Amino acid sequence: MAHEKSSPPDEHLVQATLAGDDGAFAELAARHRGRVFGMASRFARDSAELEDICQEVFIQAYFKLRQWRRDSPFGHWIARITTHKCYDHLRKRRRAGPSISVDAMLESGYEPSAVAPPAPHPDLERLHAALAELSPKERLIITLLECSR
Repeated sequence: MAHEKSSPPDEHLVQATLAGDDGAFAELAARHRGRVFGMASRFARDSAELEDICQEVFIQAYFKLRQWRRDSPFGHWIARITTHKCYDHLRKRRRAGPSISVDAMLESGYEPSAVAPPAPHPDLERLHAALAELSPKERLIITLLECSR
């Protein structure tokens, strides 16, 4: 019980933050930092990405603090924010694709070379010649029929 007296509950810290006490939010962040970092570390590729995710979590928590409903613990609310931020980072990473610099590729010994186009099928020229003999309307019909297969 001595711990409870020296450390106010999350709800009091939230109220103090909303009243303008940024130190109260610093205490909330310190209290929940381990949980946020633990969850985010499962998603982050490196320490820089981990720091970015966690920073975004605490920034969003600070600015949306009025949206916290007191019917569930503050820890659950910040865990939800953490989960959403982790998924946001995964989506960004997927859209960005693999990231490797050209310099890194060249340093690894990669030598770009032009890929030779595949040799045309021997009957392709005859097909194009036969299509050229058709009227535009007949070519369109053949093309549409072939594309619908």
